[in-house]
Amino acid sequence: MTQAVAPSRTAKTATLPPVRYGQQALGRCLAEFYKQRKSGHEAFECLNKQGQGVEGMYVKPLT
Repeated sequence: MTQAVAPSRTAKTATLPPVRYGQQALGRCLAEFYKQRKSGHEAFECLNKQGQGVEGMYVKPLT
């Protein structure tokens, strides 16, 4: 017989649901792109610094 273990409350609040995380990541990329729009570059890629979540999102000009 197996028993289910309920996750702790802190585990539930420590992570974002995938859809919300994706929306925040996209918003961050768009904000960063907007800041770079006058740099003279036409194309950018949105990257993420490993382990930093949405706060680590940044754009880099494509060469």
